Amino acid sequence: MVAIGDIRDALAAVVRLDFVSAAFSLASLIPIGGDIAAGIKKTEQFIRAADEIPSGAALRSAMKDFGKSTADKMDLQLKVSPTAVTKLTAAGLPDTDIVRLASRMISAKHFDDMVNSASDIRRAPQTYRLEKDAENFLRSPTPDALSGQIMTKANERATKRLYDVLDRGAGFADEIRHGRGRGVGRAADQVEKDLKILADPDSTIRKVTWHFFTNTNNTVGPDQRLLDLLNQRGLPFVI
Repeated sequence: MVAIGDIRDALAAVVRLDFVSAAFSLASLIPIGGDIAAGIKKTEQFIRAADEIPSGAALRSAMKDFGKSTADKMDLQLKVSPTAVTKLTAAGLPDTDIVRLASRMISAKHFDDMVNSASDIRRAPQTYRLEKDAENFLRSPTPDALSGQIMTKANERATKRLYDVLDRGAGFADEIRHGRGRGVGRAADQVEKDLKILADPDSTIRKVTWHFFTNTNNTVGPDQRLLDLLNQRGLPFVI
């Protein structure tokens, strides 16, 4: 089943951004005959109502279109996610890697917002299959900064927080996410605990950073809810 929003965004992309080849037709989104799809395509009012930025479904399909070159796909990315492309390129990511990341993004806007909000962009030496491998890489400059638990009694309530990388002496703690982090359940609770620990005058931790590593499915970063939480709470994150 296909949402109307995806059809609308695909139409907008075809008309306004010209980012799809003939091979990427509405038939890839709409399980109906070509004549009906063509009829929808001609509905100008419907097209005008579409968003300026294509949805995730349209963007992902465009990035996977074998009929388009990497240069063409990067040209599209510069139109819909200019900040993401600029910052990722400056960080040393090749065009092919940027296209692969875009092919798994929630939407063009989210891609742009996520990269723009990141406190830093770091290119890992490889894509890690397991989260523990990413954890070992992050810990390598400070091998003694093992996983550890922090306890605080801020606001008269005891709070426990386990960090993936913890250096009490240097006053920093790191949370690692492998692939896409979602702002529900445990992650949302961890954000609130981070704030309590940072607010505790007796805590030795003065900086908490969230680190997002790309997994083998080419997904990375916080979803919209977690992105909003990190931004609202002022917690830095690295992708």
